[in-house]
Amino acid sequence: MFDYCDFTDGNTTTDIVGNVKSFKSEEEFINMAVNEYGVEDANIDNIKIDYVRYYPKGRKDCGYDGEGGYYTFCKKSKGAIEVYRLPVN
Repeated sequence: MFDYCDFTDGNTTTDIVGNVKSFKSEEEFINMAVNEYGVEDANIDNIKIDYVRYYPKGRKDCGYDGEGGYYTFCKKSKGAIEVYRLPVN
């Protein structure tokens, strides 16, 4: 499992996500985003609850060319992790 990470479009960060279980509150998640990623306009109104899932291998059509697995957004389902999602402009 992970505490937090950033999602990209291949070039820039699009979202910062944090495992809900790793943070005591949305405020703590916001503080992490500011301190770790330098997000200046982060506020609680921008946070969404979403779900991610880990895939050990990338699909050929997903554009992922790294080693090992990856996380991606998904619907609430078995194996999904509830996360705070902060879109980054």
